[in-house]
Amino acid sequence: MKKRWMGLVMALVLLAAVFPGRVGAREAAAETGGVCYPTLAGALEALESGGTLTLLRDETLAAMLALKKNGTTLDLNGYSLAPAAEFSGSHDNARHLVEAAGTGITVKNGTLRAGAGSKHLLNVYGAEDLVLENVILDHEAAGYAVAPLVITGATARLRGQVTLRTGTNSWYGMNLDDRVYGESRPPRPRRARARRCRPGRRHRP
Repeated sequence: MKKRWMGLVMALVLLAAVFPGRVGAREAAAETGGVCYPTLAGALEALESGGTLTLLRDETLAAMLALKKNGTTLDLNGYSLAPAAEFSGSHDNARHLVEAAGTGITVKNGTLRAGAGSKHLLNVYGAEDLVLENVILDHEAAGYAVAPLVITGATARLRGQVTLRTGTNSWYGMNLDDRVYGESRPPRPRRARARRCRPGRRHRP
């Protein structure tokens, strides 16, 4: 009997070594693809295009959460995301709480909260067909004078109840811009000027 228990313990240890990122739902921060992960960063790394990342508890972020894979869904599942005390970024555009920069991304069912170190709660940059559904963007504790929701050169739809809470440092609830700054564009071709063709004179092209 003792040997059987020892064998079971060894099997569990080996499984933990083979699947270090997988934990039970009670200890997990998030789930994707039917697998629970102890950290949100681990779940985000495992998230595949067209998949859903589901939050399993209130979470704080040390750095911006970037949604770049097409067709993905961030399901807050009734919980909240907020910046940790040590939240930071390498530059200003890396200090948003969440950034969406893919096609067909959905953020739904929960709350994004601002803190002293975060800028926009949701920065939608160059994305197509983003859906924001049943979400609270709480900017009351923001340390930066910015807007909670910024949509730049993107298309987005708001569904259900979307609440924008502003604070003393908020510009306003939402900022919309129709172009992506810093995007390189080819020069416009110069239109040829029409010249009168006179007989007996050489015509220049």
